[in-house]
Amino acid sequence: MSTTLASAALRNHQEESLWHRLRRQRGDLPTPRDGDVWRVGAASVEAAALFRLLRRGNGDTVESLRQLIAVSPADKRELMEWAALSSPTIAVRIEGMIAYREEVLAAFDHLVENEHGRASAAAD
Repeated sequence: MSTTLASAALRNHQEESLWHRLRRQRGDLPTPRDGDVWRVGAASVEAAALFRLLRRGNGDTVESLRQLIAVSPADKRELMEWAALSSPTIAVRIEGMIAYREEVLAAFDHLVENEHGRASAAAD
């Protein structure tokens, strides 16, 4: 193993150990009951839950919910920079969460389009 690879592997191990210690101190470590903290549900289920907020009349708009769901270009750049400096495990998970947010947004937009189509059809 080259010195560079050995250094990277050591750094990744140290980083994972540090995160584990910090999470244990805060009490954030998942229990077997909690499962994987990186695991998310179906994007369509989250999109539907957010879409229901539009009907509650509490001030949420399509645009405000889109902003809530989406990862802004600035945030995405920062997350990708963080991923590039993190261990491969963390990098893959960050990239996966960004992709998940994009899936939720696409599913939400689909629900909005369908609702708009139904409203247009009902008005005709």
